[in-house]
Amino acid sequence: MTLRSLPLYPLLFLFSLTLRAALFSGQSVGLDFGDVSFGNWNAVGLNEDIADLKLLSDGVSLSGVALDVQGQEFADGGPGVGAQILAPFTGEVLDDWGGVFTNPGSWTFTLQGLNDALSYDLQVAAGQISNSTVNSISVSADGQSTGSLGSLAADNQYGFIQGLRTDGFGNLQVTVAGATTSQSAFISGAVLTAIPEPSSCMLLGGASLLLAAFIRRRD
Repeated sequence: MTLRSLPLYPLLFLFSLTLRAALFSGQSVGLDFGDVSFGNWNAVGLNEDIADLKLLSDGVSLSGVALDVQGQEFADGGPGVGAQILAPFTGEVLDDWGGVFTNPGSWTFTLQGLNDALSYDLQVAAGQISNSTVNSISVSADGQSTGSLGSLAADNQYGFIQGLRTDGFGNLQVTVAGATTSQSAFISGAVLTAIPEPSSCMLLGGASLLLAAFIRRRD
């Protein structure tokens, strides 16, 4: 049997396996915790679940890529105080936040429907609040942590974790911790970006080449 005589459907199925995830490599979703919606950021209210998150770049909805939030005690708005604003975060995103007061306290948000074949980078911004307290929190996922983040015009307001993997079922759970008797544990925003794995790039490239060769032969 030659490549020319192969049926098209198996090749299309192989190609489709490389495109299963709604969140593709290089794409990002932005989560804006608090009480105000802004731009293409997904507005996340108090323990709010979102069925179809939208892309940060253009606002297109991602079917099946969802958010589940558990354990929040508040979702409030600013204005915040003026720490340096680092892209892709904006002043509007930093001017509201969500978190917990309880001592000791933590809360979680889980991204669902992700592609297990990809890894993910997570950026977070600790919540800014207009008072004299510097809240110190940590954000962790997949066994990694940002370490301690400050939240009052602090130099270490932003955290970054690289190479996160799902649980094998499309889920990535993120924990925000650090609430004590004198401070709350809250963040203003988070950005998740899909990063290609070498194996998935090879699969996509191989499937694309095979499909292209098949179409040329048939022509």
